[in-house]
Amino acid sequence: MYLVEITHNDETICKSYQDLLSDSVDIANQSSYKGCLVRIYECIHGLDAYEKITKVLSWEDDGVRI
Repeated sequence: MYLVEITHNDETICKSYQDLLSDSVDIANQSSYKGCLVRIYECIHGLDAYEKITKVLSWEDDGVRI
């Protein structure tokens, strides 16, 4: 399981849980814009909530779309 967190000016604008890393990157690319900080974490579902294991990817969106 992966957690996508996107922030802009220290405000969370998107938080999403995905089963696949490729889906996580796709959500991040669709939801972020120039200046956003994107972080993708590997996580597991604990007893009460999801727990972050490790950061897998992170980048700052430069606003360029291919």
